[in-house]
Amino acid sequence: MQDLVGGKNKNEIRSIDLFVTERCNMDCEYVFILKATACFRLSRGKRFLDRMKVISPDGLQVTFFGGEPLLFPQTVLDLARYARELWPDIDGRSHGGL
Repeated sequence: MQDLVGGKNKNEIRSIDLFVTERCNMDCEYVFILKATACFRLSRGKRFLDRMKVISPDGLQVTFFGGEPLLFPQTVLDLARYARELWPDIDGRSHGGL
């Protein structure tokens, strides 16, 4: 836990999961969350990442997550490119079913 929260600044965050969407193309029985169809808007995502840069200027691991974030590949790609300009460590999760 120490490596995820609390760098030089005690309020610094080291890792976030950015939920791009709750939508998914699979119908898994164990998924209990209501599946909204919306996608995280690029402008909102950039604004959020800018705020995170102020909180964690030295580094932040950004993981793209969701239902299935790759249902919105352009949004993920654009946000990943933007995040990569701010910090070097980004990641993504997919069920691999697309």
